[in-house]
Amino acid sequence: MAKVVNLDTLPEVRLLEDITRESAARLIDELAQYKGQRVALSIFSNGGDVHGSQAVAAYIGNKANEMQVEARIYGNAASGAMIIAAACQKAYIAAGAFALIHKAAAVGPDGVRIPKEELPKEEVAVLEAMNADQIALFQKRTGKTAASIEKLMDQDRDMPAEEATELGFFDGIIPQALRLAAYKSIPMAEDKKTIAFKATAGDIAKAVISGTFEVPVEQVAAQATAAEAAKVAELQTAIDAKAKELEDLKAEKVALETAKTTAEASAKEAVDAKAVVDTELVATKAEVAKYVAVIEALKKTPLVAQTLPDGTQVVIPDGAADPKQEQKSKRDLELEASANAWEEAKKQYILK
Repeated sequence: MAKVVNLDTLPEVRLLEDITRESAARLIDELAQYKGQRVALSIFSNGGDVHGSQAVAAYIGNKANEMQVEARIYGNAASGAMIIAAACQKAYIAAGAFALIHKAAAVGPDGVRIPKEELPKEEVAVLEAMNADQIALFQKRTGKTAASIEKLMDQDRDMPAEEATELGFFDGIIPQALRLAAYKSIPMAEDKKTIAFKATAGDIAKAVISGTFEVPVEQVAAQATAAEAAKVAELQTAIDAKAKELEDLKAEKVALETAKTTAEASAKEAVDAKAVVDTELVATKAEVAKYVAVIEALKKTPLVAQTLPDGTQVVIPDGAADPKQEQKSKRDLELEASANAWEEAKKQYILK
């Protein structure tokens, strides 16, 4: 019985579509971000381009890239998806999932495989080289003989998880609970859109018998035109939205430039005002210094109150006060002068 494993929680890269050269390049770019780290590669794919699949497998298997990739198969991994899974350092498959390996083949425009006998020798050689690479890769993964691997590839059938694990393609089975949780977290491919065509009962009967369904060119053209018009309208809406976004950005840029200009002008005015204030401050300090010098000089000289002839009292530096002189008001002086004049007049009268 195959071993059931519980997986570690790891960073995840997803392959959930058919493999093309573009999706293979995208996958390599995403895996390159995890060099030297363990990373889970969740796979739900029917395969696709052999060259793209082998490119991803070669990148994962190249020791110089220091990859530590764990393939985790959900749903199914077929064809090229199994090439990628087999190249991973570890590989696990969910319970109930399927794996399929087969030989590379040339496919015509109608999607039908072209028999090897109908192909040019050069194309046959390319296909044989691809198949030899697959066999070698699956041998390395499983330890089986080349003959047994080729027999499985010729069968071209889905292998249940249990069988594929017992054959050595996987290191263990993901439990049912983990499988269901993973399905919830992995978005499935977007449903393909369909086109409706008018058909009579006779048309349907013919289709059932012949296996083909003929549709008038006019219907196809009408559907295509409608689809193109819808696509054009969708693109035009996107263009209009981007144009409005661009106009908004332009307006925002103008507003920012105006604000910048205003701020620069205000800053210049502030600098000029500061220069004027600094100049006035220097002049004021000089004037104050003069007064301070005068005051300091006055502090060193005694100040004495004196009375002027008109009766005004002043403080004069260096003035020596007359201790005998009374401090009299102007009225007192006038009375004193009148008294003196009267005394003088009396003297004159007596003498006569």
